[in-house]
Amino acid sequence: MADDYLDRAMATGKQAQKAVHRMMLDLDAKRAARSEAQNVPHAVRFGGENFEFPARLPLEFLDRMTAGTPRAAFAVLLGEDPDATPPGGEMTARFFKHRPDDGDLEAISTGLYSTSLGESTASPSSSGNGGRPSKRTGRRTTAETSGATVTDLPT
Repeated sequence: MADDYLDRAMATGKQAQKAVHRMMLDLDAKRAARSEAQNVPHAVRFGGENFEFPARLPLEFLDRMTAGTPRAAFAVLLGEDPDATPPGGEMTARFFKHRPDDGDLEAISTGLYSTSLGESTASPSSSGNGGRPSKRTGRRTTAETSGATVTDLPT
């Protein structure tokens, strides 16, 4: 009898485990709902030309910007092949003909997508030590070369 009870309890536990594994977040349905509500592409006028950017910022754009390939990132935004050589196509070439700068990128990221792309990547580290330190050029100290301060004036 006790074995029968344990078998049923274990079977119930396995069914509960299976039920937990069957829970699914349907991103397709959520995306469709978002898309229906806000799927209006952004119109951008740049250099006297009109461009169309997607309603939502693709994560691939951020990946490519982080990788230091802005032309490929904009090819993603403009719906062209980011892996082509050079990245993009006719639309990307037209966009880059106008030489977008960091201010344009900031306006796109904050104005269209309400996000900030953060600071640029760090500069490469400096070169290694090339030799001995510099020699002192004189014996004078800072106190000898600085003018009088407010605390040095007579009261």
